[in-house]
Amino acid sequence: MADSPIVFAGIEICHVVTRYGRMAVPARDAVVGHSLRTYGEWAEHEIQSICNHLIDGGTIIDVGANIGTHSLAYSARLPKSTLYSFEPQMIPFELFAYNVVANAYSNILPHHLGCGAAFETVSLSPDYNAANWNLGSVGLREAVHLGGNLPNTIIISLDEVVPHSGVQLLKVDAEGMEAEVFAGALRIIAVSSPLIYFEISQMETLRSIIDLVAPFDYVWFWHETSAFNLNNFNLVTENVWSRCEIGVIGCPASRKEEFELPQVTGTETSPPTFHDPKFGFRGDTFCSRFHPDRSAREG
Repeated sequence: MADSPIVFAGIEICHVVTRYGRMAVPARDAVVGHSLRTYGEWAEHEIQSICNHLIDGGTIIDVGANIGTHSLAYSARLPKSTLYSFEPQMIPFELFAYNVVANAYSNILPHHLGCGAAFETVSLSPDYNAANWNLGSVGLREAVHLGGNLPNTIIISLDEVVPHSGVQLLKVDAEGMEAEVFAGALRIIAVSSPLIYFEISQMETLRSIIDLVAPFDYVWFWHETSAFNLNNFNLVTENVWSRCEIGVIGCPASRKEEFELPQVTGTETSPPTFHDPKFGFRGDTFCSRFHPDRSAREG
């Protein structure tokens, strides 16, 4: 499903036909890229379950957009929405911008910016070898370069860039900077009361976020998703993943009846797991942008 790789900025890039269009993908990426090359999709279970609670309109914020898997999916499924998407790493951002333009997703606004509590500038020098070529796992703070003449990357607060009203989803994948991102988005949360979604690995970070958002009366749920979709775009039956993805959904208390999920108690010592990842999930294959018939999607 992937073309022969070319070299861009010293990294091999291949083009892959995916559920949401033909994407430029790092050929050695061990997680997102691997899933796109194998299945033609990434995190489809998560994307479907979140989109079930969204309407086609308003604003979606994607912090940590990587090469665009989530932004392209939200755009395809919710074409009347406007996406503000942020990626601080240069190579993933340039691939993301290419993927947006190549697939004519006119409702995505890509920003080569990091998101935090306030404005600052940093120089980044990510070590992809040290990250085992999982580009999405590189934390912004871990990649800061203290010497040399590297270009600066700007970190902004979302409140200074995104209009405060009409935001229906704030999705954050910031590899340890989640609390900083939310600290810079409190006006958006106060005005729009968006659905919030973020990945979690450290309970201290979760507690910090809960405390930050406490004035806005949010309820929090554990959200476990499978990386393997039995109805994946390429119809591959082998499950190469040995784990599920653990995230947290936050919603205003007035919407809590929408979610039949385990509620976060605040006393957990680690993110819980509920399902065996080997079974995957069986989601629908509908996408508003591409025909669900396999031959039509590849044509």
